[in-house]
Amino acid sequence: MFERKKGESKLDYTLRLVGKKLEDGDKYLDWQDIVDLAGWDCHYDSLRKAMQPSEFGGYAIYKHMLESGYEGSAIKKLEEKIKESKIEVQKLRDLRSGYRENQIRNTARKEAILEEIAYYTKDIKPLDMPDFKPIRSGDVKSIFGIADAHYGKELIIEGLNGEPLNVYNPEVFEERMERLLQEYINIIDEEGISEIVFVDLSDSIEGVLRASSLQYIKYGIIESAIKYAEYMANWINKLSEYVEIDYYSCLGNHCELRTLNSKSGEFAKENMQYVIDKVLSVALSNNDRVKINQTKAIQYIDIDGFSIMATHGQNERDLVKSAKEYKEIYDVKADLMISGHLHNSKQETASLHTKCIQFPSLIGIDDFSMKIKKTAKPEGKAIIKKGNRLINIDIEL
Repeated sequence: MFERKKGESKLDYTLRLVGKKLEDGDKYLDWQDIVDLAGWDCHYDSLRKAMQPSEFGGYAIYKHMLESGYEGSAIKKLEEKIKESKIEVQKLRDLRSGYRENQIRNTARKEAILEEIAYYTKDIKPLDMPDFKPIRSGDVKSIFGIADAHYGKELIIEGLNGEPLNVYNPEVFEERMERLLQEYINIIDEEGISEIVFVDLSDSIEGVLRASSLQYIKYGIIESAIKYAEYMANWINKLSEYVEIDYYSCLGNHCELRTLNSKSGEFAKENMQYVIDKVLSVALSNNDRVKINQTKAIQYIDIDGFSIMATHGQNERDLVKSAKEYKEIYDVKADLMISGHLHNSKQETASLHTKCIQFPSLIGIDDFSMKIKKTAKPEGKAIIKKGNRLINIDIEL
């Protein structure tokens, strides 16, 4: 009695069963039975509501069309229109629901982040000024910088016989930075440098890009950023004993505040590099030898007519190509383009007037570089411009 007839469409079959339910009052046929028998993918109550009330519900319209002499093709067209309308209504419901949920989730998330940042930064005070050394006079143009510190990450990379190829943690980071500081002081003294541009090419902290990152980090994201910033403030303060410092930083992908499974760049404006540089600004606010510039994705820096474009590098598949494209997009000259991200050092020529220099990483070999078989020692970098000479110095740490 309830079986589908040969050649009967799904909709006709459904409406016939609905007729039995509504007109014949078949007590053995409920709405869920109709959904199951006809093979619809919906809640039984959705079908019930669609067919009622009896005066102008879906079934009443169907009966009216039959009595008015409509052919099956017209019913099929109506079926498609009804289906399209339902899809659009559901899309609107989903959009509104998702928007409300995102608003609530994002508001709560931002409030929690701001509360934690406030907790860690409430006691930050300007540092005492160091014992400044006399500034040397000279016209040597100098770019010092670091990339990919991944502060907060802990790892041991072993060789074939279990020997350590690289050990890294916050304590090792500080040891490497102290060696780099001494190397910088030596270069400043040897070259008679009076002022430097210092660029932090970011990925300053390890962050949490994916669930697997959780097994490597010592601190939470915000705590990592604050600890890194406090250390760097003291480090820059010490370096300023010898030179004036024009400090710049770029936005890195590891510094992004990502919810797990979110995509790269989805929360690009929620980046802990902003917080790091805010801490630096407060801690170094009394130091006249240090200028903290606003964090940007791409920094454009001028040193007495020598122009530098700096970016972390997560969006640069080919740095040489990017240098040419950025010059065209922004209609600027760039004598030098620098970036990090790839954890190794390289120098290339982009054009007659532009060179590209890839900065090495402070972290050195990690699990990802081992996976893709791209390895390099931990290093810092100094770039010296003297007349027509560009001296590119890698400092092994």
